Amino acid sequence: MHLSYLGQLMGRLGLASVLVCVLLLGVAGAQPGGAAPATSPEGNGAAAGSDDAQQRKDAREHFLRGLAFAKAGACGSALGEFAASLRLFRTRAALTNTAVCLRELKRFVEARETYSTLLSESGNAITAEERATLEAELEGLSAQIGEIRVESEPQGAVVVIDAQQRGVTPLAAPIWVDAGVHSVRVFRPGFSSLEASVVVAGKQSSTVRAVLEPIRHVGSLVVRESSGAVLDVLVNGAVMGQTPWQGVLPPGTYSVALQGPQELGTAPHSASVRTNQTATLILTASKLDAEVRIEPSPANSNVSIDDVAVGSGVWLGRLSSGAHRVSVSAEGYLPVTRAFTARRAEREIVRVQLVRDLRQPAEPARRAYLEAVAGLAFTPSLGGSADDSCAGTTANLQGVSADACRDSTHHPGMLAGLRVGYLVAPQMGIEFFLGYMHLSESLTRRMRAAHDGGGAPLFSDDYRDTTKARGPLAAVSAGYRFLERTPITLRVWLGVGRLRVDTTNSGTFNGGVLVDGMKIPIDQQRLTTPELTQRVWVPFAGPELRIGYNIAGLFDADIGVAALLLVPGKTPRVGSWVGASGARRAPILPPGADDNLGVFKLPDEQALGTALALVPSLGLRYRF
Repeated sequence: MHLSYLGQLMGRLGLASVLVCVLLLGVAGAQPGGAAPATSPEGNGAAAGSDDAQQRKDAREHFLRGLAFAKAGACGSALGEFAASLRLFRTRAALTNTAVCLRELKRFVEARETYSTLLSESGNAITAEERATLEAELEGLSAQIGEIRVESEPQGAVVVIDAQQRGVTPLAAPIWVDAGVHSVRVFRPGFSSLEASVVVAGKQSSTVRAVLEPIRHVGSLVVRESSGAVLDVLVNGAVMGQTPWQGVLPPGTYSVALQGPQELGTAPHSASVRTNQTATLILTASKLDAEVRIEPSPANSNVSIDDVAVGSGVWLGRLSSGAHRVSVSAEGYLPVTRAFTARRAEREIVRVQLVRDLRQPAEPARRAYLEAVAGLAFTPSLGGSADDSCAGTTANLQGVSADACRDSTHHPGMLAGLRVGYLVAPQMGIEFFLGYMHLSESLTRRMRAAHDGGGAPLFSDDYRDTTKARGPLAAVSAGYRFLERTPITLRVWLGVGRLRVDTTNSGTFNGGVLVDGMKIPIDQQRLTTPELTQRVWVPFAGPELRIGYNIAGLFDADIGVAALLLVPGKTPRVGSWVGASGARRAPILPPGADDNLGVFKLPDEQALGTALALVPSLGLRYRF
């Protein structure tokens, strides 16, 4: 049972069954007769004679323990045993099981590297079918891997990804990482640093460009090892030099650790650097026999280990075996502190999922917002007496009746303004709106006018009314908003407008009037009464629905429609002719006459009434 059979089972049974197959393959491959020549990590041949036999025996014991762990589903523990077996005596079985465990643990970059090593070391010892199986595995893993390219200005900056130093710019090649979110830090002494979260997709490349500015205000940090040992000094995951070390850093708090050979080093410690001052940190190195990977969600969460801040995002490093504590926090989420145990010679993966803090907005620093809104205003009716006639009603005011209208034209009006809001809850905002509204309508209807001298009423079949209402308005509103990328907003308005109302009237009248007891016919006489402009308070209220799209982080563009019910008070139409006493009265002056034929009077009417305005509009929101 070799790689060809493993590949067939992988296609038929899936990953869980493949592991069983690998276990069987491992047992067979671990036999001395089937083992490849052992080599040390440096590539030299293994010791001969009794030493070689002991190494084979110890390697087999580690291998079998690894199989037991893998069978129990503890791939992390199995991985440590397979690694120990490989250090003692190298076999294709141990290398294959290592690759499978790495893939099971979703460490795809390491799994691909291990499969590549297995393919190159196998040489002619495997069949063409077995080689094709390994190549298919490599292709499948490539879909789970992307790359990060890092550029800096100036060059010579240290690149740290997921708390691991990966090189100095300019990088000779892109850095391969598992698909997902990674924390990237670009750092150079004496310059500002860049910290970013980068999303990497499989088979895709993401580029980080860091422009680092010189820092004017700096302090000094001195790091020593208590026994005088020479170890690497890591500051925020970047190797800065060796102990004893002194360097210049911008003011702030840093995570400092020591790292050396044979798993010698220290856990992260906190160091505060102040302007024009020197901070000294004396650390005692010990054996760090456990590896720990912290995976927070959201990916840009702040991570602390044993109360020492180690940065944001994924953290990978070494700790002493035993009990530890990790704290994870992020803006808009409830913080979490969790205890975990690091085990010797194993990698402990600690995943921490934060929960939204519903008492706080997702972005507390972005609670306030400003909106610009503009749109049309459609009014089926302004609700005045003229509209009543179009509804087929008949008014009988002071003995004068008004008949139904012939046509009605409601011109599109407009509403525009600015709204400022503040989030009192993650999705609920209290808002204030200040704007301007314009509404108008024109009516042609039949009209009867009275004459102060008596006689038959005057009659017009083309009496034209116009009403215009325009002016500023203010409103308060409550808005509920959900969804981030395509936000939907539900809003309720409550406000008041101070509108200027202008009305005009004109018509061609026919009939007869009595002047000094004589009946004088009126034929095609154009009559109009001047009317006063009024200032009217107009309360209004209504709902609104808006649908938007986030176009640039803090900007949202949206469209929506509001249905505003306008409820003005009494708005009597008032004449402006001298002596009219508020009524709509005016003299009848025929063309060419030296004197008027008396005064005609129009019915008492209201300019406005309860009306509904439908306002479709465009809006642009900025959060600050």
